Amino acid sequence: MRIFLAGATGAIGRLLVPLLLAEGHQVTALTRQDPSAIHGATAVIGDVYDATRLREVPATWPTRTTAAGEWSRRWRNWRRSPPRRRSGWCCGTGCCTAPAPGTRRAPLMADLAAAGALPAGPEITSFLHVEDAAIAAVQALHWPSGAVNIVDDEPAPASTWAPVFAQAVGAPTPSITDGTRPGWARGASNLHARTQLVWTPTQPTWRSGFAS
Repeated sequence: MRIFLAGATGAIGRLLVPLLLAEGHQVTALTRQDPSAIHGATAVIGDVYDATRLREVPATWPTRTTAAGEWSRRWRNWRRSPPRRRSGWCCGTGCCTAPAPGTRRAPLMADLAAAGALPAGPEITSFLHVEDAAIAAVQALHWPSGAVNIVDDEPAPASTWAPVFAQAVGAPTPSITDGTRPGWARGASNLHARTQLVWTPTQPTWRSGFAS
């Protein structure tokens, strides 16, 4: 299969590229960084926030799988109405470190914890280890179409997981806050993925995921 991958040098992307290549897929990888960091895939320099560059990208692919205008239209539609998600974060190597200077990413969990700003209230969060995210992405190429929750087995309120995370990264223990949990902050269940798609997380809980 010919696959175009954005974020190929990110926490998940750098694990995903070798998995895709190992399955025999042809990968074209979009990256803002040095393309020499991508091994085995065709690297394309670009930024998903640069609409002009995105319109040029399909012309650089070894085999064009969609017309430049159609690809740009789909991207613009996604930007106008991106998929909504419930409260969830990745854990594992690369997800809890500070972002590179000049990136558009918001402060990550370790930064918030170090600053004493990591919320520790009743909001329930689902986590997913970066390795499990990459593995699921490859497996999903063979799944039926449709939305699937890919999360670990233990949704938990921030009042439970935040102190454990702070300890794992050497940050001060956050203050537990009370309040009413918003309806959207209810986490997610991986029951469908486990029972219908035979997907099993290698890190079944954030407790071990933080430690890794």
